[in-house]
Amino acid sequence: MEPDSQSVTEYLHSHIPITAQMGVRAVTADELLVRLEAPLEPNLNHQWTAFGGSIASIGVLACWCLVQVRLHVRGIDAQLVIRNSTIDFIRPALGPFQGTAVAPAEDTWEHLVDMLQRKGRGRIELCSEVTCAGKTVAGHRGVYVARIV
Repeated sequence: MEPDSQSVTEYLHSHIPITAQMGVRAVTADELLVRLEAPLEPNLNHQWTAFGGSIASIGVLACWCLVQVRLHVRGIDAQLVIRNSTIDFIRPALGPFQGTAVAPAEDTWEHLVDMLQRKGRGRIELCSEVTCAGKTVAGHRGVYVARIV
């Protein structure tokens, strides 16, 4: 996955088709930060706010994309899955919403790379924030597992 917003969007839509139906697109995608955005309309629930599953998904996806981009930049070919996830819903999203993941501390990242090089697999814990109109609507924390292919 190349570290640019267009490549990340195309990758998501072709490899995780539900993201196209959700209208997810990458706004920013580089080694330091991934920000994804989704419109409200395809993600509406019965309360005319964003569906909780869509909010959770964009939080998970932001972190997943960040790891994918960083692995690509390092030339590491690995499969990446989420192992566990928690999300705290704070307020409803009444419009387009964004999921943002920021690169972890360098020692956290280097631990993942070291484990991949030594054992062929590793894990990393990351957090993301989901916002709408500049306000936090949810916080995601997840453990992602990578395995060299």
